[in-house]
Amino acid sequence: MASTSNIVSILWRYQQREILTEEEVAFLGEWLNASTENQILFDDLSNDMEWDAMIQSLQLRDPDPNWVVINNRIKQIEKARPRLSYWARYAVAAAVIGLVMTGTYFYMQRQATPSDSTASRQPIAEILPGHNSVVLVGAGGRVITLDSIAPGNSVGHGTYRLDSVGKGSLSYDGAVTTTPELYTVQTPRGKQFNLVLGDGTRVWLNATTQLTYPEKFTGLQRIVELVGEAYFEVATNKAQPFIVRAAGSSTEVTGTQFNIQSYKDEGESATTLVEGGVIIRRSEETVRLVPGQQAIVRQQGIQKLEVDTEPIIAWRKAVFWFENATYETIMTELARWYPIDVHFTAPIQERYSGILPRDLPLSKLLSLLEKGGKMHFEINGNTVTVNP
Repeated sequence: MASTSNIVSILWRYQQREILTEEEVAFLGEWLNASTENQILFDDLSNDMEWDAMIQSLQLRDPDPNWVVINNRIKQIEKARPRLSYWARYAVAAAVIGLVMTGTYFYMQRQATPSDSTASRQPIAEILPGHNSVVLVGAGGRVITLDSIAPGNSVGHGTYRLDSVGKGSLSYDGAVTTTPELYTVQTPRGKQFNLVLGDGTRVWLNATTQLTYPEKFTGLQRIVELVGEAYFEVATNKAQPFIVRAAGSSTEVTGTQFNIQSYKDEGESATTLVEGGVIIRRSEETVRLVPGQQAIVRQQGIQKLEVDTEPIIAWRKAVFWFENATYETIMTELARWYPIDVHFTAPIQERYSGILPRDLPLSKLLSLLEKGGKMHFEINGNTVTVNP
């Protein structure tokens, strides 16, 4: 019952838009990965009418005392939380039904209904997350394929050590005896990587990202350049500010945690502050952020927003976390993870909210996305067609 209580609490807090801890996000990801039924149940939380019908059907059938257990459990939680909202009630129902009945009823209901799901169109050669190598580009264009180097071996001038190929980690390992070399780490589709810079700053790189940085920071500033998406935990040094240059703007900090998304194909960059403080500069415009705020930099200027940081940084926990996202945004994210091209047959106004694992074959992930939303997907080779 301990695990049941945990997932009920997490789902309730998720529906209430409360901030989840890293441990809770990881626990939720494990629960989602545990079975397809769990993911289906989670996706169905966005459809209150479907939940009404399901629960009423269960009550009418009621051949099994499990319904009594479910109902009593919901009442216990509602009593403990007297202000439980309409949505929270169904979050609780989803978790309890999913764990007590292991999703069997819902799985059978879906199996019994003819479906136009992606499962029936699954290609012979399944599309998996990208498997190209993470590379380190040094001076003069020298390319080092990090996946081919055994953990513990030095890289470059011997100043960086590859810690783990599986987890993808590179860390600073000694003093620079020559002029500091400028490195660029490049991640392909379907891979993430993290590294520790010469000052102790930790950086996590999302897929299709490149970060350019020196072996050792010298001078009055610590400057790196980013294309793509990265999460920074900057080592504190007030005498030497840390600056991230991305898409014509700069983010300046002395010690803090933040996420920057700045892909070339988006025409804008977004800096989201998790802890500390940052200053965003573009041309003559300057914006300061506090935790829970985001700055979006466009040609027209900088826009500051209040945001929930959890969905934005969830990629570090190996999940896609979408909050009222357009399908254009969703498919752009998937195309950075899977080697696919995307085609829309018509404009789509619908939006989607949900959490999806990143380690699934594409057909399974799209099948879950279909069940939780209103779109239909067709896979033909490496092309995914999205139909309303």
